[in-house]
Amino acid sequence: MTGRGSESIILDDDRLAVVSGIIGTIAHDFNNLLTPFLAYPQLIKSDLPENASSHALLDVMEKTAKDMVHINQQLMDLSSRNEIELYPVDVNEIVSSVISQLHTNGLITPGMSLHTVLPANLVRVPGNIDCLIRAIYNICLNAVEAIASDGKLEVRTEVIHVEEGCSAAGMTRKKGEYVRIAVSDNGPGIPEDVRGQIFNPFFTTKKGGNRRGSGLGLSVTFRIIRNHKGFIDFESKPGHGASFFLYLPIDSPVEESKQSDIKLSIHDGSPSNMVCDKNKILLVDDEKTILKLFQMILSSGMPGYTIDVANNGLEAVESFSIGHHAVLIMDLHMPVMDGQAAFFKIEHLCKENNWEMPSVVFCTGFAPPDSIRGVLDAGSRHCLLSKPVSGETIIEAVKSRLVK
Repeated sequence: MTGRGSESIILDDDRLAVVSGIIGTIAHDFNNLLTPFLAYPQLIKSDLPENASSHALLDVMEKTAKDMVHINQQLMDLSSRNEIELYPVDVNEIVSSVISQLHTNGLITPGMSLHTVLPANLVRVPGNIDCLIRAIYNICLNAVEAIASDGKLEVRTEVIHVEEGCSAAGMTRKKGEYVRIAVSDNGPGIPEDVRGQIFNPFFTTKKGGNRRGSGLGLSVTFRIIRNHKGFIDFESKPGHGASFFLYLPIDSPVEESKQSDIKLSIHDGSPSNMVCDKNKILLVDDEKTILKLFQMILSSGMPGYTIDVANNGLEAVESFSIGHHAVLIMDLHMPVMDGQAAFFKIEHLCKENNWEMPSVVFCTGFAPPDSIRGVLDAGSRHCLLSKPVSGETIIEAVKSRLVK
């Protein structure tokens, strides 16, 4: 494979611009549509006897919804033009999280052998945990799908020195020290004639029931590792498995936080004239199906609480001004007034009138704007949930906000 071949396709700005436009248009609606498929099975199961045969059918629905979420996330990762925020991360913890996900999702069958080599005190590298989890998971998923039910998989981390050159994936290798994540399997290997295509979006050699994705995993991983200033390498022999190597530079600069440009939600410590009602929760979303679903989830999982609803940010401001809810679950992208504007309007009213500021759970299918990221980065009592979201996650987020 030439160094040009793989990057020329991944970096094709015209093709990525088209994909970005499509995904940007449909992602929010698609995530809203998926949310009921994740949450309703849990609600239905809570009303069924424990031995009801319908539990198995609902489990299938829930698993299918999770697979759809995974594919949608792959598309958004591939099309995103947003710069990721890097901070010191423990690669071993990330690998352990991926291994746990593989077991939870039933991908490691009893006959498979999974071996990990994770040395203690591995140096931290600049990274983004969520992105790296997806990148490593994609590589491990490919390996699991390549091996038989009694196959072998190994995941290893180590610090390694690299000289300049070009990797088998067509990426530039810069001289320096790296943390390397190696994922090896004893599957059939990669055919010589397709090695130049495996990082192309939508390319896959999997057929039928063994195909879980849409050929996006390697191209998404390529983009994530490139955004970490790292590179990917691989080696394979037909009939003797394959090994993929993810290299993360140790000395890559971590972006400075733009806190000076961001409005932060910080209480001045003075006593409030009006405190929030700990028994009231406000749901804010322009999608009526989402409002109804979230209301059912909270009414079922948190009986005794008053659950009010608002269809946009302006209604949320008006409702909070009257009800002083302790927690708001608020979408960011809405007509009339979006969630970001509503948050800062409520914050302004609280400061102006010396009211207690509520905790806000932002719930969105898009990446949050910098101003909201700044609020979250400030270590405040607010948090962000990415749609689609399960009922358990919503309840846990609200309960944890009520005790802060």
